[in-house]
Amino acid sequence: MGTWNPGPFGSDAAADLLDLAAAEDPGARGEFIREMLNDGLRLAAGEDVDLFPEDVVAAANLVAISVPGGLERLVVEGEQTARLTNSVIPDVDPSLAALALESLRAMAVPGNDWYDTYFDSDNPEPEAVDAFRAAVGVLQEFR
Repeated sequence: MGTWNPGPFGSDAAADLLDLAAAEDPGARGEFIREMLNDGLRLAAGEDVDLFPEDVVAAANLVAISVPGGLERLVVEGEQTARLTNSVIPDVDPSLAALALESLRAMAVPGNDWYDTYFDSDNPEPEAVDAFRAAVGVLQEFR
């Protein structure tokens, strides 16, 4: 998996997720992402699922950019803006936002590969930490 920045959409896997979401019928995107987030909680609980922590972080951030005002607050100009806009989940309900928040927090614990790489390494990535905090803030305000 290629990674070009530590942000939630800065990897090949995240780009693939955005493309998959965009290919879904807009009305089905929420359920598609809900399944990923539920798998993310299973991953955090130690179950064997076909998902990486980075996938869960990207899925939770997709929900965060989809809530009213999320895209404007979380996306840096030029950061795959067209791809993100085409992947937005219409009419996010509070239960999906709550699941995204829970899943995102479940990835941000010691022992999780994503957390250990971007938060708790010898060289932590401030961009990843800032993006995490911003997404948590957006999701908390929405639910």
